[in-house]
Amino acid sequence: ESLYTGFEALPMDSDWAWIAVKKTTINGILIAAPCHGIVFIARLVVREKAPFETLPLLLRKFFKDSKDRGFSGFMTYLDPTRDVESCLLRLVRKAGGKQVTVPQVLVAADFKTLERW
Repeated sequence: ESLYTGFEALPMDSDWAWIAVKKTTINGILIAAPCHGIVFIARLVVREKAPFETLPLLLRKFFKDSKDRGFSGFMTYLDPTRDVESCLLRLVRKAGGKQVTVPQVLVAADFKTLERW
């Protein structure tokens, strides 16, 4: 239940979804998509009581698979107040990655609603 945010109801390309499972428990999910030479992480979530190694293993697998597919890096939007996303932010900083400091707002709309505009 703590992993559900609504993405699960959308059509999903399984080639761009990574799921961390231990025994029969889903502990983490990373959903991404190719985007003009890089990979966009649309969702990254780890179950609250997941084993400590869940996030590092999930990210390593995602990084390796994406690199093997010919992509040079990734981008995402983060909420630094969330533990999992804060960990990714620290990793990006340690690796010399970039952080856009200009305030931004993430927006979304469905095309059916937008048809009338």
